[in-house]
Amino acid sequence: MGTCSSGSTSGEAATRSSGPSRRRGAPAAAVEVLEHLLGNLLREPRSDKFRRVRLGNTWIKEPVTDREDMVELLEAVGFRVRDESGELFMVIDEVPSDARLNGGRRAVFLLERAHHSSPCSGGG
Repeated sequence: MGTCSSGSTSGEAATRSSGPSRRRGAPAAAVEVLEHLLGNLLREPRSDKFRRVRLGNTWIKEPVTDREDMVELLEAVGFRVRDESGELFMVIDEVPSDARLNGGRRAVFLLERAHHSSPCSGGG
């Protein structure tokens, strides 16, 4: 069967992933969360709901908030970190331009490609 770094099976690697990963590529959970967040934004860019991400949300915190590279990816598509009464959010204040949305589409494409081609993601 397929193995990931250190010779463990892909299932074992997935269950052991904790803390920021320094290996190449994003873990499957981070990719899935980012695909979901960016997919919502791309479908409804005018919706304030999809231009605002609460970083303390448990569904988002471990796979995205705790990984500097994932936060940087959201910043690259236009999100900015904002402190609102002591709680951190990533927000896009205005409806994103077509160029910004195209960057988001490209990011989703690259995430999907990396996720589905990774031998450790379970998708390849």
